[in-house]
Amino acid sequence: MKVVHVDKRIESTVVAQLEEWLDMAKKGELANVLVVGTDDSGAMYRGWANGHYPFRMVGQLEAAKLEFLQSTVNT
Repeated sequence: MKVVHVDKRIESTVVAQLEEWLDMAKKGELANVLVVGTDDSGAMYRGWANGHYPFRMVGQLEAAKLEFLQSTVNT
């Protein structure tokens, strides 16, 4: 297993994703959010807001976890 290292300077994608979701939330289109992040030092952050559809949220979390691992870890 090999971890793919991503250029840490590519922060525009992080900002773009957050801005898209913030815009959706301001329009009332986003009912839940579950976020995990890290900074350049390796410190980890997580948070969530609201608890609508908990089982659907966990299912999407599992799908996101799989997609994330497939795109960042080479076996």
